[in-house]
Amino acid sequence: MVFVGPHVVKRLGDRLHHLIIGLYMAGTVYLSSYVENFYEFSLTYGALYGLGGGLIFMSAFNVGYKYYPYKRGLISGIIASGFGLGSMTFGYLFFYIVK
Repeated sequence: MVFVGPHVVKRLGDRLHHLIIGLYMAGTVYLSSYVENFYEFSLTYGALYGLGGGLIFMSAFNVGYKYYPYKRGLISGIIASGFGLGSMTFGYLFFYIVK
């Protein structure tokens, strides 16, 4: 889905695409909170949320490239490290809260 995201952005526009995918990802988290089977949880949270993450990941690069066309390496590094650092930080935080 990483390669489909930029094409969808071109058709919908940046704001509408991010709004739709943001609502979709929030909806998958909400839906996964109601399932009781592990396999259904894996499908809703793992697969469907991952699909939204793939759609939003590359479109963030395209928006950054649009505003800073001559600093593509810097923008790529900031966005990729932001996704990774957010996952690492909030993963430990949520583990601490649940524990």
